[in-house]
Amino acid sequence: MENERTHDGSHDVNTGVNMRDDAVKSQRIREQALSKEVQPFVLQQFRERVDPADAATAVADRFPIDQHKAYRWTAIIYDELERSRRLIARIFATVMWLGALLIVIPVVGAITGRVTETAPIAVIQMAIGVVLLVGGIVGGLNAHRFTASR
Repeated sequence: MENERTHDGSHDVNTGVNMRDDAVKSQRIREQALSKEVQPFVLQQFRERVDPADAATAVADRFPIDQHKAYRWTAIIYDELERSRRLIARIFATVMWLGALLIVIPVVGAITGRVTETAPIAVIQMAIGVVLLVGGIVGGLNAHRFTASR
């Protein structure tokens, strides 16, 4: 039997199974299941405007994980939410600038004499521009509310 195992007993020569790999895989599966439990709690903490460091402390107190891992998971979730918020803010900023452009084009056309400011298309274009401008500003300022709740 001695020759069936390596010197540290971690590899079964007969089956070819590395027992350490199995332990690592099962540990990862346990951590993934735990992270799925932790994530809604962390998101709720952020909705309540709790500081990320305080949220990590609450995670470590409530769930069976160490403080370091709680801080790391909380930081990852916070960064993900912040990245999502910035993306949404950029989209709304683009909408805002499109609205501003739709307003400016007929005004510049009227100043240069190429378009009359009462032309129906210019009025419609400016109305659409105002809606997009206001929507882009309001949406950009409220981008934190549009992040995914998971």
